[in-house]
Amino acid sequence: MHVSKFMIFSQEKYFEANEIGRYSLFSWTCPNTQNLLKIPFHIHEGHATSIPMAPYAGLNTVNDFSTDLQLWYNSLINYLNSHQVRSVTIRQAPSFFHPTLNQQLQETLIQNGFDQQIDINHHIPFNSFDPNQMHSMQGRKLKKCIKDGLIFQQETLSKIGEIYDFIHYCRAQQQLSVNITKEKLIAITRALDENYACYSVRHPSGELMACTITLIVTPEVTYNYLPAFDRKYATHSPLVYLTTELIAQLQKTEAQVLDLGISSLGGIPQESLITFKERMGGLRSDRYTFFRQL
Repeated sequence: MHVSKFMIFSQEKYFEANEIGRYSLFSWTCPNTQNLLKIPFHIHEGHATSIPMAPYAGLNTVNDFSTDLQLWYNSLINYLNSHQVRSVTIRQAPSFFHPTLNQQLQETLIQNGFDQQIDINHHIPFNSFDPNQMHSMQGRKLKKCIKDGLIFQQETLSKIGEIYDFIHYCRAQQQLSVNITKEKLIAITRALDENYACYSVRHPSGELMACTITLIVTPEVTYNYLPAFDRKYATHSPLVYLTTELIAQLQKTEAQVLDLGISSLGGIPQESLITFKERMGGLRSDRYTFFRQL
């Protein structure tokens, strides 16, 4: 997939909005292709992370290309050593971003002593998404939502507090927490209002049934952040309707892919979540985390 711009997670404004101090960006130009590679870090007490408070970051570029990354790696280590880094963690973007470069990155890091953790990620490419080709169960749920007059809409970011309370309520139904405070979410969406959006499915009475917050990672990729639904509406499965309508909305923009995120909790695959995503048309990709003591 061609990506036209560097990820939002590589930009200083993301660090500023999330109050991540000590922003450090390592840039390297490939001598063969002149392609620019970037990897952002938060460096604190001898540890470099790419990056905290984001689903991923890692090495990224605006083209997918084949190159020997050993020279890049040597330069990276020199850069980290110059910043007195003793250990490093790279939370790499899913493999559907730059698949060729991602594979070469994995090979280079493993050959140079990095360990890795692999999480299952899912994404929906819009060029292959067809609501009529979804699993029959999801198809029935979608028809039920439409028949019963459920309302899909984009919410204004001024309602993010109400949306957060609903997400918190839905997570509590599963004995789960929200990994961000309401105050922090309000502040971040206000600071990055061109990247964040909020969508909901409501009952004809106006009651919230499901919602999600989206984040534009690049013009081509939108991240599905904090989807939630009220379990009392499980027979409708309103996330089916929400996801279908969200994709239809995003198809009017430059977006090409909806990133559904990882399907694991504490490194353990959540089989029911995996099943739901794949029945919606989600494709598997790998999301690597690399780490090493220097």
